[in-house]
Amino acid sequence: MKVELVNDELYHIYINKYYIKDFNKTELISTIKDLIIKINKRYRLNLRGFYKINVYPNKKIGACIDLIKIDENEYSSGIDFRIVVYQNEIFYLELEDIEELESCTVGYYNEKFYINLDNIKDINKYIDRSRVVYGEELRKVVKNIKLIIL
Repeated sequence: MKVELVNDELYHIYINKYYIKDFNKTELISTIKDLIIKINKRYRLNLRGFYKINVYPNKKIGACIDLIKIDENEYSSGIDFRIVVYQNEIFYLELEDIEELESCTVGYYNEKFYINLDNIKDINKYIDRSRVVYGEELRKVVKNIKLIIL
């Protein structure tokens, strides 16, 4: 699990697949609620207010979560969520180099290499030296990417 503060109103949270027992939407929402409450206590984030939580699940890696603060005034003493699950999102890994990459199609954009997560057989070889790209950021990358075939 990794928690990254982007700014005062946005956290990126990466949850390992081992924390998620079921990728069914209802179960996933329940799991995410419980994990956010635990993360809030463990990392002392002091979350208060109303948050939109965008959940991007993937069976290979777990889930990427965008925790976006919407309002603090009406919920100053507590926390409330609106959870949106994006079931069919595409994920890419962003890599600095492709020396040990297996044969596949790789994208190149802004001096970085990108590979579709679905095209990787063993993600464990790359996950520690890469960054997961998804959502709006991925749409921008895909729009400008140049393909290379290894």
